[in-house]
Amino acid sequence: MKEIEKSNILEYKTSLDFFLYKFCFLGALMHGFLYFFPSIELSVIFSILFLIYFSFALVNISNKNLVILFAEILVVFTIYLYFLTWLVAYYLCDIWLDSSLEYVVSRTLHTDLQSYFLAGIYLFIFYAAILFFNKIIPVNYYVKTKLKLELPDLSEYKDKILILLILTLVIESFYFFTGLLGNLNTDFILIAVGEGTTWWTHLFFYITAFHLLLNVLFVRTFTLKHNFFAIVFIFFSFLINLFLFGYITRRATIVFFYCCNTHIYFYFR
Repeated sequence: MKEIEKSNILEYKTSLDFFLYKFCFLGALMHGFLYFFPSIELSVIFSILFLIYFSFALVNISNKNLVILFAEILVVFTIYLYFLTWLVAYYLCDIWLDSSLEYVVSRTLHTDLQSYFLAGIYLFIFYAAILFFNKIIPVNYYVKTKLKLELPDLSEYKDKILILLILTLVIESFYFFTGLLGNLNTDFILIAVGEGTTWWTHLFFYITAFHLLLNVLFVRTFTLKHNFFAIVFIFFSFLINLFLFGYITRRATIVFFYCCNTHIYFYFR
C-alpha cells in the first residue's frame, strides 16, 4: 500500500512540476517581451490573460495530493500574489486615484519599468529553481506528511468548534478596534513608547493562527452543501482571517493560503 502511495505521489509531483515549469517559462517569456517593449497597459492585459489561463489549467491538474507538495504550493501562490498585486496596484493608481503606476514604481522601488520587468524574469527563474532543488526531498517524507493530515472524525465536537470560532472572532475584533495591536513594527521586548506593541499584542499572532485552524476544522465537521448560513459565515470568517494575516505581515498570507489549501483537501477527500 505504501509503495502504491509513493508511486501515485511521485507521478503526480512529476506532472505538476512539468506544468509549473511550463508556466515559469511562459512568465519569463512574457516579461522578456515587456522588457523590450515596456508598457503598463500591455502588462495588465498579459497579467489578466496569464491568470485566467493559469487558473483554469491549475483546476484541471489539481488533486488531493497537492496539499503535501509545499514547494509547488509556494510557487503557485507566489505567482498569484505577484500578478494580483500588480493588477490591484494598477487599479488603485491609474483608475481609482487617477495617478500613474509607472511613477509609483519609480518613486517607491527606485527603478524604471524595464528593470522591473527584468526582475520579473529573474523571479520566474527563481520559481523554476525552487522546483528543481525540491527534487532532493525523498518521496517518503510526502507519504508521512499525507498520513499526518488524516484527521479523526470530529463531528461530535462541531458545536464546540463553532463556539470557539465565534469567541476568536470577538477577541480579534476587540484587539483590532481598541488599538491594542499597535503597528507591529517592533518586538514587544523593545522599549518604544509610541509603538504600543506589548506581549499581549504578540499573543494576537497565536490567536490568528488558532482562528485559521478553527476555520479548517469548521469546514471539516460541518455539512456546507445545503447550509447557506454556514457557507456565508465561514466565507466571512476566512475573509477576516486573511485580512488579519495580511495585517501582521504580507509574508504571513503565504501561510494562510497554504492552510486554505489544506482545508480544500479535507473538504474533498
